[in-house]
Amino acid sequence: MSTLRHAPQMLRPQQNQQQQTPVSRFVFRPMSQEVFQIAYPAWLEEFPSLDTSLLVLDNRTIDLWKLHCGVILAGGITRVIAFDLWPVISAQLGFVDLVADGPALAYHIQRVYRDFLFIFDCGYYRMMVKRYQEWQRALPRAPDKAPEESLDERVSE
Repeated sequence: MSTLRHAPQMLRPQQNQQQQTPVSRFVFRPMSQEVFQIAYPAWLEEFPSLDTSLLVLDNRTIDLWKLHCGVILAGGITRVIAFDLWPVISAQLGFVDLVADGPALAYHIQRVYRDFLFIFDCGYYRMMVKRYQEWQRALPRAPDKAPEESLDERVSE
């Protein structure tokens, strides 16, 4: 229990009354399905030699948009690998019945991501970071404060 809550109003710290520009940070989100369905096939034309048979698992097609979303929403490829989230992502893709297969399924989904989406998602990430940085530069800046006088200047008076 905080004792500050029970202190008289004048003893509580005053909140800054000035309007402050909210601090925003970059949040990487997956593409919408509509954008993905346009952007991904155009990008894929650069890689005609990919083995599309990898996209079929247990007679079901792996939905690359859902895989794209799953990895990004899980925190990105580094986090997925570090926390071994491939079984979770496999379940999100609809392969719940195969999750018990363990490492084989996880390896397959990881390979599909690596071969079909990793470079695409890296490019998408770079593009979104660049847009964010451009947006940050375009934000109005707070006026610079007048420099406070130094202690030396006050002492000399």
